[in-house]
Amino acid sequence: MKVPVLLCLAFSLATALAENPPAGKADPADDSKASAALLAGDYDAAISLYTEVIKANPKAPFAFNGRGLAYRYKNEPAKALADFDQAIKLKPYAMFYYNRGVTRYETGDDKSAIADLTRALQDKPGGTRAICLVARARCYINQSDSASALPDLNAAIKLDPKNSEAYRLRGIIRKVAHDYEKSLADYEKAIALDPKSSSAYGTEAYLLSVCPVPKYRDGAKAVRYALKACELTEWHDAHEVETLAAAYAETGDFDKAIQFQKQAHEIAKKADADRLTLYEKHQPLRDLNRSEKAMPLPETGKVAIKLGEKLTVHFDVDGETLTNPTATKGDRLGENSFILDYRLQKGRHVLFLQHSFSQVVRVRCLARLKNQDAYFDTDLLPVPAKTTNPELWTEEIEELVLFDFHFDGRPAENSVTSRERPRAKALPRAFASL
Repeated sequence: MKVPVLLCLAFSLATALAENPPAGKADPADDSKASAALLAGDYDAAISLYTEVIKANPKAPFAFNGRGLAYRYKNEPAKALADFDQAIKLKPYAMFYYNRGVTRYETGDDKSAIADLTRALQDKPGGTRAICLVARARCYINQSDSASALPDLNAAIKLDPKNSEAYRLRGIIRKVAHDYEKSLADYEKAIALDPKSSSAYGTEAYLLSVCPVPKYRDGAKAVRYALKACELTEWHDAHEVETLAAAYAETGDFDKAIQFQKQAHEIAKKADADRLTLYEKHQPLRDLNRSEKAMPLPETGKVAIKLGEKLTVHFDVDGETLTNPTATKGDRLGENSFILDYRLQKGRHVLFLQHSFSQVVRVRCLARLKNQDAYFDTDLLPVPAKTTNPELWTEEIEELVLFDFHFDGRPAENSVTSRERPRAKALPRAFASL
C-alpha cells in the first residue's frame, strides 16, 4: 500500500515550501530534484540527493522524511525509521508520524504503529485524515481488534467516500463477523472505486470461493476476479495465485486448483501442504472465519444429530472401539447403546449424552452452524457410565456429527457435568488472502 504514502509526500512538500523553506546553505532545487526522484521511483537517486540536502542543512526535516520514504521503498526499514525519528525530532508534523507508523506496521510492530498514527490524527491532518484512519484500522485488524477498527473505517469513508481501501478493510471485518452480504457489498464498492486494485479483486474472489454459507459462493465469478488480481500483479503475488487455486476448486476444476496452488508455492518459496492435499482429494477450501479449521466428515462410523432430535444409537463392540453405529429416533437406552438428545435450553444449544456401557467413553465431534455447509472440530468431555452429560454451546449450531467412539480406561475428569463454550473469533494478519 505505497500510493497513500506518496500522496502524503506531496502534501508534506507543499507544507514544507509554504511554512518552512530550506535555510541558508540548502538549495531548494536540490530538494525538488530529490522529491522528483522519489516520486519517479528512483530511490537510490533520491537517497543521494536528500543526503546532499541534509549535509547542507542538518536541520531539514522534510529531507529526512523524504529519505526515510526512499529507504522504506527499498525495504530498508531500520534506516527509514531512523530518518523518520530525526524528522520528528526536528518538526513533529503529522505526516512524519504517519510515515513512521506505516513503516512500523510493515515491520509487524502494530502497537507502536497505532501510537504513531494516533499522534498524527491528534494534529487533525486535513485531507489526509482518512488515510491515517485507514492505516490505523489496518493495525487494529492485525491485533484482532475489530471493535476499534470499524469506527476508524466508518469515519474514513465519511471523510473520503472514494477511499477504496477503507471499504475493502471494512469488508474484511464484516466477513469475520459472518456478515457476508455486507462484506461482499463493501468489496464490490472497493472495486468500483479502484478498478486497478488487485487486493480488492483478490479479497472478494477469496470470499466467493471459500464462504461457508453456500448462497454467497460463486465459483465462476471468483475465477474471473482472481484472474484479474493475478493479471494486475503480473502473476508475482503468491496470495492472489493461491486465491485463484481456491476459486478453481470451488468450480470443481481440481486439476487447475492443484496447478495454481503449486505455482503459489513456487512464488512464495514455501508450501501450504494442507490446501494442496485438500485439492488432491477433490475437496474445495472452506474458511469458517474462526480459530478452528473446516474439517471433512468421516466416511464411516459417524452419527449425525440435528437440533430438536432425540436418537438412540446402537453399536458393535470391537475391543476398545465402538463400531457400526445404527441410529433410530427415540430415547430408549438398551444394551451397547447411546442416547443423544440435542435441544435448546434457556437459549443455549445443549447435547445430552447417556450410554449403557460400564466404562468411560470418549467421542469426537464436528459441528455445523446454521445456514452453513462446513464443519469444525468441537471437543466433547469423556462420558462416564450411569451419568447424563450435558454439553453446551452459545452459537447457533444446527447439526453435530459424532464419531470415533472408544473406551478410555482412565477415569473421567472429576465427572464434569456441563461446560459452555464462548463464541470463537479469528482475525488473521495477512490481508491479501482475506
